[in-house]
Amino acid sequence: MDADSIKDALNPVIVARGLEILKVKITKDNDITITIASPGGAVTLDDCVEVNRTFTGIFDQDKEDYSLTVTSPGPGRKNEDDDE
Repeated sequence: MDADSIKDALNPVIVARGLEILKVKITKDNDITITIASPGGAVTLDDCVEVNRTFTGIFDQDKEDYSLTVTSPGPGRKNEDDDE
């Protein structure tokens, strides 16, 4: 699993909810963080939950162990370049 395959797999739910993926970060321990944004407004908890559900429905955690976090950049953070 890599960032491009994750983006491709999530594209239908992202487009349907009017969102965009700002960043997919995968650590060597397979900790995955997906940062999403809503160009037209705020990202809701329901948006994060739906992206999480879609991801776990596509990528089987029993076959490839991972931890997943779906988040938004938060108020006042404009893009994926605002790293930790």
